[in-house]
Amino acid sequence: MVMPMSQSNRASAGAPRGMPASRGLGPWHIAILVASLPWLIKGAFWALAAAVGGLVVVTGAWLFGRIALGGGVQSSSGAVGRLLTGLMLKWVVVIGGLAAGVALGLPPMPVLTGVIAALVAQMLAMTGRPQASKAH
Repeated sequence: MVMPMSQSNRASAGAPRGMPASRGLGPWHIAILVASLPWLIKGAFWALAAAVGGLVVVTGAWLFGRIALGGGVQSSSGAVGRLLTGLMLKWVVVIGGLAAGVALGLPPMPVLTGVIAALVAQMLAMTGRPQASKAH
């Protein structure tokens, strides 16, 4: 007998652990916002630089997820190949985005602040324990 999924299970059934199930603000977005706010003292351009640094990491992680997890069921060598390809492309996007930020004249310290905030938020989201319901 197939049991219908509850509303909360339905929302998070397809989302990888650590990624927000909804399209709302997730931990990465909040961390980028918090990292950008102190740079408003120096000006909006500096706060934008912090946001760009964080969004580069979010974009790289999104690309990694699409490549690594988008292949469906396949052999172990194919799965490992997709994981390695996704990871490599993630860091190409992150390093390329940082290089583009330097080339465009963004201040480096706020960019690094955004990158670090996004990476810390990613680590905290991925190490969080999943909320499983226990049947008594």
